[in-house]
Amino acid sequence: MPVSASGSAARARLHRLPPRATKAVACGNQRLWKIPGQRTKRKAWGFTAQINGKRVRRYKAEWTQDDAEAELANALLEIEPAKPKGPGITLAQAADRYLASKARKRTIEADRRQLDLLKAEFGAETPLAEITASRISEYKAKRLAAVRKIGKGEAPPSAG
Repeated sequence: MPVSASGSAARARLHRLPPRATKAVACGNQRLWKIPGQRTKRKAWGFTAQINGKRVRRYKAEWTQDDAEAELANALLEIEPAKPKGPGITLAQAADRYLASKARKRTIEADRRQLDLLKAEFGAETPLAEITASRISEYKAKRLAAVRKIGKGEAPPSAG
């Protein structure tokens, strides 16, 4: 079947469009697979889309078809997922978790002493998100500037 001159001109115009002006190609579907040695088939809803020239594939077993379509719409509109806004974990809670997970460690007492120093400096009830790199740098500088006399604890740095 011969191609008309107007058809080839239209195709040539399409190829000259900038990449962002092209339409995003997307499809939502259900992915099926089988694990070797098992009879059951696994199912996951998701989507495959071409966004800004990159292929994006997202499939999750807990999604329904509606969830997959909603995620596809968010991806096409470039909407970021909502981040949890809870207060988070405190320094004391993180320290307790750490000590519980390292209960059999030989140097657990040294770790406990270090954590007590950190809790005294930053506050035990301070959320971890509020302990920034700048606060940690200030703490390190303060600790390095302190002169320790054996048996007398830390003394402030001398003025002269």
